[in-house]
Amino acid sequence: MSHPDVWLIATAFLLAVFAPTATAETQQSPLPVPPVTAPEVVTPDELFPFDSYARTFETIQGERIGAQVPVRLGRQAGEQNTWLLIVGDISRWYLSKREDRTLVLTRMDMFDQNRAIIYEPSLILMPSRLEASTAIEQAGRAVIHNLNTGERVRVGSYVHRISSASRVRLNTPVGNMLGYLLVYDHRLDMDLGTLKIGMELGLVPEDGLVYLRQQNTLEKLIFFGETTLRTLVLAKKLDDSQDGAP
Repeated sequence: MSHPDVWLIATAFLLAVFAPTATAETQQSPLPVPPVTAPEVVTPDELFPFDSYARTFETIQGERIGAQVPVRLGRQAGEQNTWLLIVGDISRWYLSKREDRTLVLTRMDMFDQNRAIIYEPSLILMPSRLEASTAIEQAGRAVIHNLNTGERVRVGSYVHRISSASRVRLNTPVGNMLGYLLVYDHRLDMDLGTLKIGMELGLVPEDGLVYLRQQNTLEKLIFFGETTLRTLVLAKKLDDSQDGAP
């Protein structure tokens, strides 16, 4: 596989989800989310309910600031426990909940890059009980496929951490919302380089995802690292009853 193809896979990864290009050095966070208090014990069913919806997010940091991004959540056709979070024409997340209600990410599709990443084992996005002391680390492999043909094109290893959780106040275009901030560190090692991802998810009880901030640093074997930063925030609720699945 050529170097350009590996570059596309790495930079697209989880956070090709939200159009990259603006560098961290030239951006300031437009949406501070200071801690309010240590979180009470909450569950994925409270913070990320599997209820179909269609919403609009706004890009407030990175390329195309101000751009509107449609986001849909809905059950995958024919699957009882797999739900799809679809971010415009950019990405599709395959989500499920284990018997103990742990929220996991099993697969990520990147439409622009024609790539699908399957995690073995699935990434833990939220444990069955979230509290201030929550800190989880896991490791596994990421199998990368051609999205159209299904052909396997690369296998890498990952280390994934939930590094902190706190209760925060989120100032969004739809209002001031009291929720929870989950901070993740993610590392994907491939033969020609390493992608380091720092991610924050802002979650509000009963509403789910309302805020996402992400910083990627790509370190190639013989080159200096390159960093990108981007942020999306909930801008409008459309129809919380319609199916988000394609």
